[in-house]
Amino acid sequence: MDREPSFDQAKMKEFGRLVRRDTHAMIFGCLAYIGDQLGLFKSMAVSGPASIEQLAEKSSCHQRYLREWLSAMSVAGWIEYDSSTGLFTLPPEHAPYLAQEENPSFLGGVIEAFMPMASAVPKVLDCFKSGGGLDMSDLHPDVPRVTDRLNAPTYKYFLTKTWIPKFLPSVHEKLTGGVFAADVGCGSGTVISELAKAYPNSRFVGYEPFKSAALRAEALMKESGLEERVEIIDKPAAALPDNEYEFITTFDTIHDLADPIAVISDIRRALKPTGTYLMMEINASAHLDEMMNHPLGMFLYSISTMYCVPVSRAAGGEGIGTCMGEQLPHDLCSEAGFSSFRRLEFDHPLAALYEVRI
Repeated sequence: MDREPSFDQAKMKEFGRLVRRDTHAMIFGCLAYIGDQLGLFKSMAVSGPASIEQLAEKSSCHQRYLREWLSAMSVAGWIEYDSSTGLFTLPPEHAPYLAQEENPSFLGGVIEAFMPMASAVPKVLDCFKSGGGLDMSDLHPDVPRVTDRLNAPTYKYFLTKTWIPKFLPSVHEKLTGGVFAADVGCGSGTVISELAKAYPNSRFVGYEPFKSAALRAEALMKESGLEERVEIIDKPAAALPDNEYEFITTFDTIHDLADPIAVISDIRRALKPTGTYLMMEINASAHLDEMMNHPLGMFLYSISTMYCVPVSRAAGGEGIGTCMGEQLPHDLCSEAGFSSFRRLEFDHPLAALYEVRI
């Protein structure tokens, strides 16, 4: 006779605590989004300890709603409450994550991603049934801007200050002297604008097939006074010219593609024989057992389910997903005709950097 599986009451209670924590965080995410969008975190970062009345005056928000919001933030530990004075404080140690856009630790983009991701859920439900995907036009119109805001702090802090000068010194020397370079899948243009500002003797081209993102990139170049040295082309990698560039980059792009080998092959074709391809992908393993203790595992698989896989499958791709690991990009580059693939020794919870050469 088969015995019924044992039932562990302690395990049930522990799981209940886990579920309550995460489901409560889902609702709390709405308040985090409100705090970011209304500038409440930034206001508190500069005001110091403040009362509800003082914060209401600074933020032009109603006191009754602020009282509830501040109470939730205090209970969650995002801000501090002093019961003896009735004042609320955003500690300076919390400000880099919530109020400092230029800090590499800033999470405002992640907080803001809550809204466009949530709005896509009904469409992703259909994808689960059909196996299809979501074109960029199916997604919330804020996706290009929010994606840029999510990634920009990392790029602005590391790209031209650490990644290129420290890990690619020969590329740094070439860019300083003046070469022709390209960013494939340039999105809203943060990477290419940072490169152009750091290397004024070089010229750059950004390729971005999604029109709304390309328009944002063009606007950024004009705003930054870079339009004479940076061209934005709203076409895919197939538009790359042969043997043209000394340096080509892709950032957080390859795992989203329907046909990554075709794009990487186009990049190889467009590189000069002495050129370098810098690929930035997500610092994650392709093996679930190795991701169980990854500090960003839950976030990475969630983003992959809601964005990366649907976008790839909408264009007829397999849907590689965010967590593709290191071996797959190595194999893709090898199949595309590259002979050298090297992971750069940069330790970061999110970014993995690969130097690829012909």
